[in-house]
Amino acid sequence: KSATQLYPGNGDAWLALAEAERLAGDTQAASDAFRAALIVNPQLKRYALHPGWGMVPAPVSLSALLELPGVEALWEALPGAPQRAATP
Repeated sequence: KSATQLYPGNGDAWLALAEAERLAGDTQAASDAFRAALIVNPQLKRYALHPGWGMVPAPVSLSALLELPGVEALWEALPGAPQRAATP
């Protein structure tokens, strides 16, 4: 079983899955996983806007994940500044 099946409430597991799917080229699966990460842990937006906090795993490219289809509307709906992530 995957980490998201064992721990569906773990935003980091969904975030890692989103990045893995993005790197594998499956943009729809990456988008689905990233949206799940944001729903499970909306604080990801806040952490992304303050990269010095070190709360988002380093190998994850939030800016690349934000380019995925269907993500921007959810991102903008979350509390926090309406700007994009500050990470490369």
